[in-house]
Amino acid sequence: MSYKKSTYIALIIIIALGIILYLETLDFPQMRGRTIGPADFPQAILILLFIFSILSLIATYRKKDFEVSFNRKALVFLTIGLLLAYVIGLLMTRLFYPLSFMFLAILFYIYSVDEFSINKILKSLIPSGVLILFVYVVFDVLLRIRF
Repeated sequence: MSYKKSTYIALIIIIALGIILYLETLDFPQMRGRTIGPADFPQAILILLFIFSILSLIATYRKKDFEVSFNRKALVFLTIGLLLAYVIGLLMTRLFYPLSFMFLAILFYIYSVDEFSINKILKSLIPSGVLILFVYVVFDVLLRIRF
């Protein structure tokens, strides 16, 4: 598949999903007397996603086209399987933070190009922990939104 075609398809899907998610945030409860409401952070992220996707579309248009091949198709199917297991796990247990941590750690681990070692494990656990901690602080502590 050509680089430009695959990039255009991916970016259009990302933009469409971003617009749908942004429209969903319009139904979030409005906070009176507070400077930051529950919708503000997701809306800001989605606006940035939209802006960077448009910039990427422009950059892709300017680049030279070439053929790309993806030899690790098994990882795509593994990722889809893990995502389904994650969603089912969330629906069954409602343990957002532990499941999200495990999901991210596994993804970081399987997509790492390093050979098996303690470093590879740490390189998957530490970013997962930092991301989950960030989500916890922003949503649970600052915005008081419970998952």
